[in-house]
Amino acid sequence: MEKRAQYLILPLMLSALFSGSLHAETGKIYTPSRERTYSAEELAAEKRKREAVFKHTEELMTLLGAEIALNKGDSAQALRMYLAILQKSRRSEVAERAMELAVGARAYPLADLIYQKWIEIEPDSGPAQRRITWIRYMATGKEHTAMEMLPQVLSEADDSQRSPIFFILTEFAYQSDSALKPYQDIIIKETQKYRELPEALITEALFNTLQGKERRAVAALNRLIKLDPQLSQTPEHTQEALKTLIRKYPDTATAFFRQADTDNTALVWREMEVSHLIETGKFQEAETKIDRLLNEDPDPLRYLLAARVAMQNLNQPAIANYLEKAYQTGTQEQKSLAAVTAAMHFASQKNYTKASEWTDKVEAPSFIFDRDIMRASLALDTQNWEQAYQLAKTIRNTGTGGRFFDHITADKIYLHALSQHLAPQQAERELSELLLSAQKKSDSRHRELRKAALYQRGMLYINTDVLDKTEQGINDLTAYLKSEPDNPIVQNSLGYTLLEQRPEQLDEAFRLIQDAHRQLPENAAVNDSLGWAYYKKGNHTAALRYLEYAHSMDTDPEIAAHLGEVYWEEGKPEKARKIWREAWDKNKEHKILLQTLRRYGIDFMQTDK
Repeated sequence: MEKRAQYLILPLMLSALFSGSLHAETGKIYTPSRERTYSAEELAAEKRKREAVFKHTEELMTLLGAEIALNKGDSAQALRMYLAILQKSRRSEVAERAMELAVGARAYPLADLIYQKWIEIEPDSGPAQRRITWIRYMATGKEHTAMEMLPQVLSEADDSQRSPIFFILTEFAYQSDSALKPYQDIIIKETQKYRELPEALITEALFNTLQGKERRAVAALNRLIKLDPQLSQTPEHTQEALKTLIRKYPDTATAFFRQADTDNTALVWREMEVSHLIETGKFQEAETKIDRLLNEDPDPLRYLLAARVAMQNLNQPAIANYLEKAYQTGTQEQKSLAAVTAAMHFASQKNYTKASEWTDKVEAPSFIFDRDIMRASLALDTQNWEQAYQLAKTIRNTGTGGRFFDHITADKIYLHALSQHLAPQQAERELSELLLSAQKKSDSRHRELRKAALYQRGMLYINTDVLDKTEQGINDLTAYLKSEPDNPIVQNSLGYTLLEQRPEQLDEAFRLIQDAHRQLPENAAVNDSLGWAYYKKGNHTAALRYLEYAHSMDTDPEIAAHLGEVYWEEGKPEKARKIWREAWDKNKEHKILLQTLRRYGIDFMQTDK
């Protein structure tokens, strides 16, 4: 309600301001004295004044539009509008705001471009230039120099300029706390000078948490709740920074909420408590508190919280009800949040029709990237390889990321889709080219791209007979695990491959699969691998336990082939036939299932005749 009011009030204020200015500057032109004649020079001067006023008006309206776009979550549009004004106005305050937006959107090359433009505009050093130079140092990995500048930059700023500085420190710590670890004491010391600022208190709580000083972190949060109990003075991105702190550091959150009188705090704090209870697995307590919140003040975001609780309790009717209420009662932004949440939920339930219906309801600009990722992901899940390939190919080169997904997600979908859609030789060539390109760059996106390309190429080699490069596939997966040794998906893939291709490495395969199972104990594919490993080791009892569980979660033909084989070897041929037949009816061309049937002399085609 407050935001909607702001959108109405600001244009009216600007309109009043502009109309006064226009009247003052143009009165002589439009209501000239009949007794006076104006020279050509005077008329030209008045025309220049008028054009300047109109130009200033246009700039103000564009900047207003940029801030509205930012409030709606469309940082890309806001940044474009600020850059357009910067090109025209060459004003330092516009450059500083554009720089903040670029860093907030993690568009670091663009931030550097803005910095260069700033230096052209304001070559002489001053407080404003030092602030933007500090931001640039943070964005380009020069944390040491930035920390040396921090006390001066903060002391020269006012509160409105300090808040973004503390926000940037918090965001960088969330991305990689190790980069700022040597400077934690410096940062905490500076936050204590500005404890009237919510952003400073959040930064103080975060860095004390990183140092293991839980009591000091909780004290900072207690000061924050007294300073601004409604969080009404803080912008939305600051509130998100606080929510991230509560989510990422549950011990600090638990200690804080244990002390806070949550039944008498503002609703926004109680919402954060419910989220924290969900994250820490206290679903019954979360359900009690969200029910109380909804009774006091139904709200779209609270309906979404209630849906999250219902998801944990597997209450499908309640999930659908809360998601629908959130969508029906929300703003465009909230509707899209509800729609993306619903799409992800139904996709996880393999209800792809419902997931697609909800995906199509996403309309808010800040969720368009997420919507497109969901469409590509659904195409991948339904094995529409060409659609997934084309969608992901477009997404990975557009936009600035979404609220849920980023370009790394788009890269992974693209690599998976191309390995399935393209001919094996073409897929191998493209994956190898992407891998070579990613190895030349060190940013986080290319590091993840390298790993994803290694995995997909490895699986392509292992699963494609025509390439005949199984050993190279094993090498790719092994190389992946050197950079990320605890990835359970890759552990499982490599372990299963070793089971099948290198029986002499049975113990190594078993260890890898066990490690994967410890991390993903409910994953059907991992349970299938572990059951198959136990079968290879001769422990049929343990094999059946894991294979039966895997089959109850997913009736994939490969799982059915393994389970049926163990039943057969255990002297239960009828059970084996039943499992195999059900799988064969669903997929008559599955390679591993057909190999198993031939090995045991089963031919359902002949049986049907």
